[in-house]
Parts: sequence; C-alpha cells; structure tokens
Amino acid sequence: MYDIPLEALLSAHIEQNMARMNTNSSPGFDPFPTLFIKRAETELMDGQGKALRANVLLSLLTDLFKLLLWPKKTLNHTHPQES
Repeated sequence: MYDIPLEALLSAHIEQNMARMNTNSSPGFDPFPTLFIKRAETELMDGQGKALRANVLLSLLTDLFKLLLWPKKTLNHTHPQES
C-alpha cells in the first residue's frame, strides 16, 4: 500500500521531469508535441519585480496524475492483503 504524494511534491516531481524532456522525442501524449508541453509558459513578476517563468500545464498535469494514482490507492484499501 502507498499514500498519494502531497500535491506540492507531486507537482515538483512533474516540473522536474518536464524540464528534462527532450524536445526531439515523443512525450507519450500523442496529439501534443514535447516542445508544446515543455514551453507552455507564461511570464510572472515576483514581489521584487523580477520576471519568472511558469509552465501553465503544470497544475493540470498534477491533477491528471493525482486522478491516475487515486484508483490504485482505493483498490489497495478495498482488497485486503493476504498473509
């Protein structure tokens, strides 16, 4: 049995993997090229006026992976392990 990671940890892990994506390879999401996923960014300003870049797909991909992980956690709770 495992616990679903905290959203912040899951999001950080996805962000790290997006940063390492090779733009010349397939991302596994057939209709979306890797370059689109990796570079879907917006520019934000921090409190000191410094420009920061944030991927607009990060929160959506985090939600997607949480949904993909949830059924596995549910199955582990409904099917007790045999000894």
